[in-house]
Amino acid sequence: MQAYSLLLNKGLIRIGLPIPANAEFQISVVSDPYQCNTNPATGIPSGIVSIYRRPLPSTNLGFLDPEDGDKTKRNAIMWDGREPSLESQAVDATLGHAQANAPGPSAAQQQEIVNFEIGLFTAQSFDNAAQDLDALGAKGGPVNLPGQLADFFPGINDPFGQNFNPNIFNLFQVWTSPPGNGAVKIDRESVARGETVFNTTQINISGVGGLNDMSGFCGTCHDDSNVGNHSVKAPLYIGIADPKPKGSLDVSGLPVFALCGTAVTDPGRALISAVSAQSVAQYDQIVCNAQPLFVCNPFETSGMTYLQATQALVQADQNSATYHPLVRLAGSQFKNGEYRAGDTGYVIPATGTLPSGACGPGGGYGIPQALASTKLQACFRLSGIKLVPGDDRPAMDGLNTRFDIYNNGFRSCRTYPPDQTFAKALSLWAISAGATRYLLHRVGQCLTLWPRRYPLIQT
Repeated sequence: MQAYSLLLNKGLIRIGLPIPANAEFQISVVSDPYQCNTNPATGIPSGIVSIYRRPLPSTNLGFLDPEDGDKTKRNAIMWDGREPSLESQAVDATLGHAQANAPGPSAAQQQEIVNFEIGLFTAQSFDNAAQDLDALGAKGGPVNLPGQLADFFPGINDPFGQNFNPNIFNLFQVWTSPPGNGAVKIDRESVARGETVFNTTQINISGVGGLNDMSGFCGTCHDDSNVGNHSVKAPLYIGIADPKPKGSLDVSGLPVFALCGTAVTDPGRALISAVSAQSVAQYDQIVCNAQPLFVCNPFETSGMTYLQATQALVQADQNSATYHPLVRLAGSQFKNGEYRAGDTGYVIPATGTLPSGACGPGGGYGIPQALASTKLQACFRLSGIKLVPGDDRPAMDGLNTRFDIYNNGFRSCRTYPPDQTFAKALSLWAISAGATRYLLHRVGQCLTLWPRRYPLIQT
């Protein structure tokens, strides 16, 4: 019975997924209670990661984000998004689970399967205390969901858009003062109050990967009107794959893996894409082999959605008049207040330790060594992003080693060679008084942050 305890007690099923041959990361086993991941047949020795997941509901699929805005198709299928559409999932399930002969369902059969799936709706229709949830004009239960789907489109209530409405649910407004007497009336009034609490209570959101620390509402995450899904793609790290999660989530019996210096019970989308900058542990992101530099979008203004801010950046890049004023250095390494549009600086690596043989300054969170290295080994985690202002002295010293300039903590350190494309004559010219800082700002960050046709730094 122990072998089936995760299934019987937690509804989890073991899934074996191959490690991509071109994976940009390494994965190792930290803990393996059932020896599935150390087993030569089912585990990492054979290139397979055994993980445990709970099946997702197979209803209300029409409210998933449509593929490229096409409401006849849906993506973000399955827990890790490994199926690009419901059509693809239908084919793979038929060939795999049903063991059908290739090539599987025809295009017409796939469409029939998808139409059937999108036509399935579920919602709670009865409460032991309030009884029927569609009584007296209330809109609980699944009957009203098809009409809700007819009006759905991606971003219908984007929580970061200018028209965001935190009043997500209006299903039980008619129960604010329902007719009748007795316990049922009292309980229905309680349901209506709960709906108001959901819609109007402000929450201080902090430490959630994918969201800046902010004041929000329940609807900041559950923004789809009268449904509660995301109306936009919003990968949020809620910690469910942490080996020691906060709260009452029980992860005992699950394996633990080390991935990019982070312990997780499930590598998530990294097993599907092989790319290091992908979802790890469901709704977190880890990126490896990247320079630890950041720049705040200089053209993003208050109220812009992510898409709008990206479009503003692209349009500015196409305008020669805006090449130069893109990036601004933060004024002090002891910076006060929030970073503003155009500020740039350094991201503290998530790995937390320096590789063996590293030299240079002992402080700086490993940023100087990450900037100096020609073979990047630093990893960064979305849920734990920590920033250092752009004039941090050890970081500038690390970056200057790429230009054959070894100052301060790198003065006696030759572990990090200069960039092969850097002209020695230029580095000698830059050694003159004050030129090191000039070189860093005018050359170093231009090449590293944003390799465009013209310099982007304005000092």
